[in-house]
Amino acid sequence: MISVSQKKHHYAVGFFMAAVIALSWYSPASGAVSAAQADSAYNAFYNHYWNSTNNTFYKYDNRTGS
Repeated sequence: MISVSQKKHHYAVGFFMAAVIALSWYSPASGAVSAAQADSAYNAFYNHYWNSTNNTFYKYDNRTGS
């Protein structure tokens, strides 16, 4: 069963991903988000949550759980 704190975390991650998607749709006058910007955003997320010890993602942003 998922605890209340886990649900809050899932909502936070979901909100973050929704914000990333929404911001990716935003196109400033200079053009759309570049491939390099998208790669940078993905890599930052991946590097923060990836646990290379057991090849899973951390469940929480304090790098616990998997």
